Amino acid sequence: MKFPVIASALALGLMAQAQAAQVLGNSGFEADGQTVQSPDAIASWSASEEGIFGGVLVESGTVSPVSGEATAGAASGHYYGLIDLIAPSRAALSQSFTLGAQDAASATLSLDLFVHYVGAETSFSSAALGLSTDAENVQVRVDILKAGASAFSTDATDVLYSLALSPSLLATPSAYTHYEASWSNTGLLAGQTYTLRIAAANTLGSLQVGVDNVALQVSTVPEPQSLALILAGLGVAGTLRARRR
Repeated sequence: MKFPVIASALALGLMAQAQAAQVLGNSGFEADGQTVQSPDAIASWSASEEGIFGGVLVESGTVSPVSGEATAGAASGHYYGLIDLIAPSRAALSQSFTLGAQDAASATLSLDLFVHYVGAETSFSSAALGLSTDAENVQVRVDILKAGASAFSTDATDVLYSLALSPSLLATPSAYTHYEASWSNTGLLAGQTYTLRIAAANTLGSLQVGVDNVALQVSTVPEPQSLALILAGLGVAGTLRARRR
């Protein structure tokens, strides 16, 4: 294989890596440096709450100040995000992001999550119930929503991607589980705004959901003119090298 061909292939790989960027802020919930409970603002995140009793917090301890139930604490650092729901209620922790001048060619979403549940249920409810509080329902979801979607929508026209979760309902706080998924053909388009949402609904018992180390990384499609310039430069370099030989 000739030098220009090798260099071109290498350049394509390097450019793909160079265009990757994390699009979330305060992903470890450390930015506030203190316990925060909605409606007080959480740095880089938005909280939505509906129902009889519940809360969205940034917490450092192992007992929720909302319900008094035990939690797993932080996965790393000092703080973590916490959704705490008792009785018919639902809540979401969300962060919006806007893509730059290029579409996202691929994306990787990861987070650490624990669940604590005190109640009669032994498994999560059917996903078909979404985040409804109009029926007997225990749900946890992580989604990327399109612009304009409501905080609790699970409609297929609003949800661009859902992270597959498999936590267990345990009467003691579970250990953190690390979830990570990568996908291509993301549908994340240049200049458009999207929302990463972590949400739960609970009408049966007491539910605490903790999250930490949330990361969303996207790799954008390189601009054609930039790629052409790099490849042209490598072609010249390869020609000069061949002449020296």
